[in-house]
Amino acid sequence: MHNIRHKRQQHTVNTLKALLKHNNSTIVKADKSKAIVIINKDNLDQKIQSFIKENNIPIMNKAPTEKFQKQIQKAITQCTDIIEKTKHKYIINMTPSTPQLKANIKTHKEGMPIRPVINNVNAPAYNLVKLLNKQLHILLPLPNTYTVKNSNEIAQEIIKIPINEQTRMITLDIKDMYMNLPTEGILRAAKTSLQKTTNSFEMNKQIMILLSIIMEQNYFQYNKQCYKPKKGTAMGSPLSGYLAEIYIQEIEETNVKHWLESKEIIYYKRYVDDIFILYNKSKTNEIQISNKINKTNKHLQTKMNTEKEEKIQFLGLTINRKKHNIFIDMYRKPTETDTTINYHSNHPLEQKMSAYRYHLNRLNTLPINTEEKKKEKDKLESMAINNNYPMDTVKKLKEKMKKIRTGTQERKKKWTPFTYFSPMIRKRSFLHSPTTSSL
Repeated sequence: MHNIRHKRQQHTVNTLKALLKHNNSTIVKADKSKAIVIINKDNLDQKIQSFIKENNIPIMNKAPTEKFQKQIQKAITQCTDIIEKTKHKYIINMTPSTPQLKANIKTHKEGMPIRPVINNVNAPAYNLVKLLNKQLHILLPLPNTYTVKNSNEIAQEIIKIPINEQTRMITLDIKDMYMNLPTEGILRAAKTSLQKTTNSFEMNKQIMILLSIIMEQNYFQYNKQCYKPKKGTAMGSPLSGYLAEIYIQEIEETNVKHWLESKEIIYYKRYVDDIFILYNKSKTNEIQISNKINKTNKHLQTKMNTEKEEKIQFLGLTINRKKHNIFIDMYRKPTETDTTINYHSNHPLEQKMSAYRYHLNRLNTLPINTEEKKKEKDKLESMAINNNYPMDTVKKLKEKMKKIRTGTQERKKKWTPFTYFSPMIRKRSFLHSPTTSSL
């Protein structure tokens, strides 16, 4: 039976490949959704070339991979406070290659532009970047005064804010944030922040050496041509998000506090490149706020969205402004699909249920009303049916998550295997005695 099904599926795959080849088309992922896009290869190439041209990314004469590899080898021998000698062999990528540019399609945006996707796993600096990303979170902690971690955090905050008839809402989207951040600005902001820490002078010096090298190694290859952006952080790098936060949070710490003290802006929070603002329309307006933010830093330009019918969308939420309070509803983009891993897939059950666990957790934690919760439950059940899940499987997950939330689920005893090694195993067992793990 399985062999027959496999043959049918393989036949379908082969037929699709033949159709794509005949029509000079390819399949790419849609950005921020589980959909796929079938697009003509020439059309995709035009979109990528437009992205490169719009961002003024110059072509290099040859790939600098070998040169960058030597920089990494030299740097790790200098930075002994950051990188232990025993870790050197794990930091150096023995077979480095130039990062390749691919693209996702932003189906939710006008003109369907691309979101560049670059695989940096084989880049010379990748292992070093992973290590430094962990180190910086400890050695250079950020204040995160004006940031939120997720939609639930901002929802819990804004429903408690008292508003009046003068209150209005806007959202701002920082345009191509990672591409436009200035290299010098990031390094300067990092140096200033490091000087405020308790790290030693030598430690901070070594961090700056490594950051300078990592910032320089921002390059990629497309269609056999090598490109090196003049500014920005390396797309696809594990450290890019933190470097962006170092730079943007320095700007926010300098400016946002004054805006809030003036009472023109009532509330300001940012998630990566999306900003939500509540303001007093008797003291300012959306144009003045947008202009003020755009003038603050020439590298960070924003696109503004205003509320419609007292509603605005932000981080998968519809934020409703009433007379004296704010209410929250869930929001799904028109391009969003209800596709999850099919129940009949060979994936482990934990992986298949992860999407439903996420939606159920979101449903139970967001401060939405009973009617909205019922709508979301119906959507969730419909999603499960469309992906061939038995309803009792979803119901069991609901009950399990409810027990976890209320603290009524029994803690199961966990067994941890160890290879027996003389008296050492006894010492290990004492470490686990106050836990639920047994030996």
